[in-house]
Amino acid sequence: MVEQAYQRTMAGTDPRDRLVIGDSAGGTLALLLTRHLREQNLGQPAGIALLSPWIDLATDDSLSREIDPVDPELGVDGLRQAGRWFAGQRALDDPVVSPAFGDLGGSPPVTVFIGDRDILLPDARRIKSLGDAAGVEVDLHEYPGMFHNWIMQPIPEGRRAVGQLLDFIATTERKIP
Repeated sequence: MVEQAYQRTMAGTDPRDRLVIGDSAGGTLALLLTRHLREQNLGQPAGIALLSPWIDLATDDSLSREIDPVDPELGVDGLRQAGRWFAGQRALDDPVVSPAFGDLGGSPPVTVFIGDRDILLPDARRIKSLGDAAGVEVDLHEYPGMFHNWIMQPIPEGRRAVGQLLDFIATTERKIP
């Protein structure tokens, strides 16, 4: 469904003029979409931007449990249940549903925004590790004191991050040959 919507929306647009943005669970969808595009030898977008991304549906990193009491938006138990619903019969560590267990090889540049009060902080850091392992440029922006999806709030940190996101968009245009 996501790929169909992407293809329909982007029809007639050069892939190098595209950017895929995923927020929270949309981070999983963005990474699964771009991986599928690579596997099908379809054009990659110029970049991927992820805002408070959730890419490990098990949400079982000990740091997530540590952050859980101070994350005002999300809870580990609720995310784990949502992950089980999304995965259906698949294991939560299956890269088909949890990009944390796949690889980023061949991905376009990625920028990630996360707060250190967001239980998804380990997921954002994992994207950086996956990118490093695959030789993919990943810019990780960790904001102290910020919570899940703070980038969408009308606060100074949100405005600063939006500025960084706009810079990423401007500099990734047509980077892919």
